[in-house]
Amino acid sequence: MARTPVIDTGGQVLNPVRSENLHLARWAADSGRGYYTQYVTVTMHTESDANLGVSILAGSDVAPERVRKAAATVKHLLLRAARSSTLLQRLAHAGARLLIAKDRGSWQQHPEVSRDFTTGLGGGAPWFPSTGIEAGEPASTLAEELFHTIQYTALRPREVCMYHRAYAHAMSTGLYTTDGSASEVDGEPVPTVQADEYMAQALHRWFGSNAAAQEYLVPGNGAAAPEGTATRWVAEGLRTGREQLRRLDPQAFCLLAEVFRSDDTWNPEPNKLPWRVTPNRGMAIAEVDTFCQPLLTKLAVGCPPPEVKWLSPPSNGRR
Repeated sequence: MARTPVIDTGGQVLNPVRSENLHLARWAADSGRGYYTQYVTVTMHTESDANLGVSILAGSDVAPERVRKAAATVKHLLLRAARSSTLLQRLAHAGARLLIAKDRGSWQQHPEVSRDFTTGLGGGAPWFPSTGIEAGEPASTLAEELFHTIQYTALRPREVCMYHRAYAHAMSTGLYTTDGSASEVDGEPVPTVQADEYMAQALHRWFGSNAAAQEYLVPGNGAAAPEGTATRWVAEGLRTGREQLRRLDPQAFCLLAEVFRSDDTWNPEPNKLPWRVTPNRGMAIAEVDTFCQPLLTKLAVGCPPPEVKWLSPPSNGRR
């Protein structure tokens, strides 16, 4: 599917087919095949006053409040929680977009999906820039799938090398096992490797989720500490997943602190557990940076220098 035009909707959900922007209306009728009736964007303005951003798209079978909630989550993650506007800029340059399906069985109604995928769409990449979630999935799942897209479109070779090394360390120490996805055939258009899934689970802890507790042994918000350490954890007041991530897996913690603000207090589902009882707490960025600097320096040894970029796809479109 062709790149989706991005216009600033001011947070309003619009029908792109009826848009006054002729470029967007043509895209919706042609590439979008008239399927997408809901369109909203998360944008930023550059010095040239051009809109850069990502679009959120859904058909008429998705409740509008679900689209608005997803847009609010994306806006927070990319404009407020992100450490730098570079994150949104890189996603925008890659043509990243978020597609919302009614449920897993409705993906083939979307214009660019012509086959069944075992687990849906998941994260995107430059060669398939669509991130896909189901309307009923929680905000923490949206954060995970968007993070997979960040891994493939926004992180540089140095950063990917560093989290692969952190993954190897977590495996060797028994903190992480596997998500079992090796058995999936055609699970998603953009398959993830275990190092990607490891960092996604660390992201869940960063935002407090207790998802996949047997896969990743760092507790989330309000969860029990590892056996034999409960008294110490309670005594030190380490109750949030972010705090426990810093203690148990500081490599993953520091890698995430390079992408997201440690002082962010966003709760994916504030009225649900664990956030209703144990909300997230911010951590001072300057203190976190001081803690992380030597650890990240060591983790980067042997990885590409910061200025190295991924090769761009050939101009003729061949892969």
